[in-house]
Amino acid sequence: MPNIGIVMYEDASQSLVSDQLWVQQGFWYFASDPDLVDFHAAGISLVGALVEDGTQQDVSEYFGLPPNSMSVMSDVPEPASGLLLGLAGGLLFFLQRQRARRA
Repeated sequence: MPNIGIVMYEDASQSLVSDQLWVQQGFWYFASDPDLVDFHAAGISLVGALVEDGTQQDVSEYFGLPPNSMSVMSDVPEPASGLLLGLAGGLLFFLQRQRARRA
């Protein structure tokens, strides 16, 4: 397999690279910001790009693999995760205030 790779962007304007997936000398590699690799300097041909959307995305075609044989899932948090985090923070704040009143 040739030295090829794809990049995954954080934004729809494709200006912020978040992750990279590539094959080099028969081995698979993955890098994430801030440890991104300079594909050109490493002799890796860019064969595709996608925007992370928080779902599983099929990347098989970029690497010449059968459809749905390789997919990636980005680290974009689901809206519900942020809501739960906010509720947990609010609960901790409330409990601290209650403890402070008792003291």
